[in-house]
Amino acid sequence: MSDIDIDYEDTGEGFVYRNSEFSKNILILKIANNGRVPARYIKIDYNIVLYKNLIKYGEDGSVVSYKPVVHKNVSRKLEINYLPPNRNQYIAILYTNSYPKIDIVINSLKCKDNRFISKKTIVYTYKHKEFDYIKDSPHLQRLLGILE
Repeated sequence: MSDIDIDYEDTGEGFVYRNSEFSKNILILKIANNGRVPARYIKIDYNIVLYKNLIKYGEDGSVVSYKPVVHKNVSRKLEINYLPPNRNQYIAILYTNSYPKIDIVINSLKCKDNRFISKKTIVYTYKHKEFDYIKDSPHLQRLLGILE
């Protein structure tokens, strides 16, 4: 499995339909060295928490409510040998595709001389932007993966 295609099999109920205008976004992790000295042997242990929508239906089959629930928790490790002072490195980690919500959680971040994060810390939460622009019931059903 490559670093950027872990999500192509997740379709159907609970996942955003594939032709959404916001489904082609890429999440990029920015690693910054804001110090005055180089960072060496950086090790980052992180998780990508992928959500799908849990849908509650009414008696007539209409959507009463929905909420994101954890679908997958993907662990990753990243190592960077050298990062100069006042420089950044960018790592593409995931296509957002069909996920209504994604959390990036850093479990630990350390380098040769320092430990910066030692307990789980959510550093970014992505929410699918199209949920802010729901037009009508069929549009909502496509966002929830009920219709294509």
